[in-house]
Formats: sequence, C-alpha cells, structure tokens
Amino acid sequence: MVKERKARVGRPARTDDPRRVLLVLPGELREWLRNRAAAEGRDQGGLVADALRLYRERAKRARRQP
Repeated sequence: MVKERKARVGRPARTDDPRRVLLVLPGELREWLRNRAAAEGRDQGGLVADALRLYRERAKRARRQP
C-alpha cells in the first residue's frame, strides 16, 4: 500500500524568514536608534531593515550611473 501525499493548501513557506543578527553600533547611534524607534512606535529591527533597504537601492542606482 502506497501512502498518498496531501496536497499543500494555502500560502507557500517563506524563504526569507527573519533572523536574529547582532550589530555593534557606536553609543550615539544606538541611543538615536532607541529614541527614534520609541518616537515612531516601531521596533528597532524594523528601522534598521528599512534603512538597509534604502541603502541597498541607493547603491544599486549608483552602480548603474557612469
């Protein structure tokens, strides 16, 4: 007797799941990040992720220009 696999239903598994990363920041930047996150009501990781996305887009545009 051969077992049949169930068809997967719903959303596919994420391939870019968040992971914990340790960053070493200077005190002034660490304090600014903590204060900014509190002022915006967001977590620090979200702010860092957004900043890195913007930096990556800017770097891509800079590489395209002669």
